[in-house]
Amino acid sequence: LNDLTNNILRISKIENQTYLDPPVSFRLDEQIREAIVILEAKWSRKNIELDIDLPEAEYFGQKSLLFQVWVNLISNAIKFSNDGGCVSIHLKKDGSSYKVFISDDGIGMTQETMKHIFEKFYQGDTSRQAQGNGLGLALCKEILNRCGGKIFVTSKPGKGSVFMVQL
Repeated sequence: LNDLTNNILRISKIENQTYLDPPVSFRLDEQIREAIVILEAKWSRKNIELDIDLPEAEYFGQKSLLFQVWVNLISNAIKFSNDGGCVSIHLKKDGSSYKVFISDDGIGMTQETMKHIFEKFYQGDTSRQAQGNGLGLALCKEILNRCGGKIFVTSKPGKGSVFMVQL
């Protein structure tokens, strides 16, 4: 209930916020590393192998909001990976933008599920085996919309998923 309440408050605040904090310059690669470290208990408990490629990247944007995106996406990749699986986190410079790829080799999603994953309260795993409240990806999408970013997903059932964030 605490997680659900916090996520509802976060998404409501972001949706109703007309003013964002002034953007700041920060190291995007270091911010993503910090998210990985914060989630260490989750990936070590499942014996997840991490494939990390985060070259130095200076970014000017909404630091605190973007941190929530990385924590959510990496946490989901861990959650939907099998024990002993692999999560990849790669950062690439593409012209004037950055692309962050977060992929797992977990359960994957159907095309139908992918159509709805950014909707509030939607959960593709209807068995409730994976904990969640269906707000994390909706929150990521809203944050990225507010920050001028985009999020894309590709997936196949049983083959894992790849989320790509473009800033």
